[in-house]
Amino acid sequence: MVAGWRLLIRGKPEEAALPDSSTGLGWVPVPVTVQVDSGDEIGILSWSGSSMRYPSLHEALRSHDAERLRPDLSSQATYYMECTLARLHGVQFGSTDYIVDEPFERGPALATLASSMIEQESRRIADSAFGLLSKLG
Repeated sequence: MVAGWRLLIRGKPEEAALPDSSTGLGWVPVPVTVQVDSGDEIGILSWSGSSMRYPSLHEALRSHDAERLRPDLSSQATYYMECTLARLHGVQFGSTDYIVDEPFERGPALATLASSMIEQESRRIADSAFGLLSKLG
């Protein structure tokens, strides 16, 4: 599966030979070049070979595909919080970053999870052994 996705990333879908039933079942971390004030840096982008595209998490969870695939809402909420906790470290998301989903944040899936994960991350930031991610460079 990963080898097939790598071929898709490299623009060689004819060599990927991924059956339709297997795409969209997971995400592959892909290195990307990110432009920052100090120059180019390497970051990680989550990428899926699936043709399913949604403008937001809450819309994806209300879709026909979600009815059929029945994603684990708890896992989706945890992953969402892991991604957006970067805000506590000073990362700002702009209008072209589609990670922040305010309707999802107001929903029941994050009701208790958000506060506990924010508290945990805040404790890590206050701990000198961890601190802000920006201290890593």
